[in-house]
Amino acid sequence: MNSAQWASLLAGIGGVVAGSIAPIYDKHKSKLVGLGAVLIVVALITGVVGTFSGGRDKVDAHPGSRSPSSAPSKSAPVPTTQSEVPSAAGVSETPDRTPESDPAHALDKYMDAPQDIEVGEGNYLDVDSMRLGREGGQNYDVHLDGERLFYGHTYGTADTTVSVITNDLVPACASRGRPEDVVFLYEMHANESVCVKSSAGRWTLLVPVKYDSDTAVETFRVGYLKNPT
Repeated sequence: MNSAQWASLLAGIGGVVAGSIAPIYDKHKSKLVGLGAVLIVVALITGVVGTFSGGRDKVDAHPGSRSPSSAPSKSAPVPTTQSEVPSAAGVSETPDRTPESDPAHALDKYMDAPQDIEVGEGNYLDVDSMRLGREGGQNYDVHLDGERLFYGHTYGTADTTVSVITNDLVPACASRGRPEDVVFLYEMHANESVCVKSSAGRWTLLVPVKYDSDTAVETFRVGYLKNPT
């Protein structure tokens, strides 16, 4: 019971008591009867008010309602999904690189002993020995300057042949490659590679894998073509 309902009960009891003792006191009979009637009316009014007030309290306290204190905190951590759970070593597990999962390996089947090689800014590359150098010479085939691939006597390399080819046409470097004076690697499409006819006369495929702009290092997948056409 709320406070209004308690007041109603007490007023009602007072009204009944006043009405009950009125016949005993003839002198004050009319006053006691009037007081009893007033208390009973007050009891009825406070009872009605208490009923409505109690009903509202029950609605506000409904389990489905949300008070400000029950609102979720904005700083509450967000549960991670299964894919974000680190492995036992503390890092996310990644699948092995295979020709099916890594496009850089898709052309391995056309090459002998393909391998990755990192060519830094200003380096010369001899594709016959997979050797890098800071100084040019007739044994070197290409010269890397940023994301540009130079070759020829003017740039301190052997007089080799360099062309760009669409990967769908590999290994037809000799017949389908597009000869270039300078190869701008940043202009090449993802489905293109570089063909190099080395100083030893062997066709080699350079597949651009990635370029690290922070270190100016270009990574190639390199190997001799098995059956160039």
